[in-house]
Amino acid sequence: MNLINGFYMNILGCLAGMSVMHLILIFGIFDTAKFLDIYCRFAKNVNLVFLIFANIAVILCLAITLIYQQRVADMRKVLSDKVDSFQRTYTISSIITLFLFVSWAVLFYLPNYTNQMFYKDPKQIKGSSVTTFKILYLIAHICYLVAWCMSSSIAEAVDEICLEPDYDEYSGVDMDEADTTAGEN
Repeated sequence: MNLINGFYMNILGCLAGMSVMHLILIFGIFDTAKFLDIYCRFAKNVNLVFLIFANIAVILCLAITLIYQQRVADMRKVLSDKVDSFQRTYTISSIITLFLFVSWAVLFYLPNYTNQMFYKDPKQIKGSSVTTFKILYLIAHICYLVAWCMSSSIAEAVDEICLEPDYDEYSGVDMDEADTTAGEN
């Protein structure tokens, strides 16, 4: 679990850092013509890099959420006193998954605009398309930043997770005694 969470936090931290830099880039240039002149050359590649990292982040976050869900279900079976803490962590993880999914969906819609910027002449692109493009990236990047902040707040809870359940089908059975009775038959 620690390996998955460590890789996930690195991917999400990278997405959050790239988001801040990308927001500075796209909102730092106010002139639409100058923005298109600079950004058109690498618009498609930026979207592709964000999509690759977003796919990995969504898959890892979903896996972590499912691990939390299973752990909460196991704790409820044995009536553990830690179930509330893990339920809270599971709920936060589910919300993070929702944020990542929203930004992932926005990134899948953005090629409509990035392809215009990459393949069309900048004079053919409308100002409203550039504004919509910037707003969509703003939504995606805010989702990444919120998800990263929320994930950082529950990072300590991951260390407490033991993937082994608190019970098994042999609990209460002495295995040495079970082995000796099996040999007598």
